[in-house]
Amino acid sequence: MRRQAGAIWAALSVVGRRRLVRHLRPFWDTRRFRIAPQVKRVLHRRIAEGTLDVLAARIDAADQQGEGVAVTLRRHGGGQEVCVVRCGGDDHRA
Repeated sequence: MRRQAGAIWAALSVVGRRRLVRHLRPFWDTRRFRIAPQVKRVLHRRIAEGTLDVLAARIDAADQQGEGVAVTLRRHGGGQEVCVVRCGGDDHRA
């Protein structure tokens, strides 16, 4: 596929290229950017403990709430959910 990718891309129209990027970008992004093995282990442990959920959703709104951000998510397949996200901790304060 790598050898043929340039020729395939060149043969696509602008509309075809946009469509391809729109559909494949989520897959590319998740495989292109890797995380360190140590971080991966922590994520898997937190998921197993039930302290981390992985959702397929889009952000509808975000508002500051205390030391975190209240994020309104529109879940893929329908429904909304509000989550409070705190990105940091005692070790990250200045």
